[in-house]
Amino acid sequence: MRADESPRGGPFVFSGVFAEFSIFYAAVGFLVSAVVIALTIYGFDLGASWPKPLRFSAVLLAISAATYLIARTGWFLTQLFFLVVVTIIILGVLTGIVATLWHFA
Repeated sequence: MRADESPRGGPFVFSGVFAEFSIFYAAVGFLVSAVVIALTIYGFDLGASWPKPLRFSAVLLAISAATYLIARTGWFLTQLFFLVVVTIIILGVLTGIVATLWHFA
């Protein structure tokens, strides 16, 4: 029944209902979310008046949610990142061409 589908993933990719869950992107998501959440909390001094167990629970919940989200959408986010980088490069080249033509015209 699924003979026409191409095999996807590998030993570290698990198919799900909405997207694929990748252990690689989960690890990347954990590191990224831990750094972003720590910088956000210390930068904006969020929850300074909260009790320590509540702050700790909120940080764990936020890191877990962000890790899960990045693990589920990691491949899409990677492709989106490369699309944005290529778009910026193309716009930079076109801007250089237009600026050169504008200077000599």
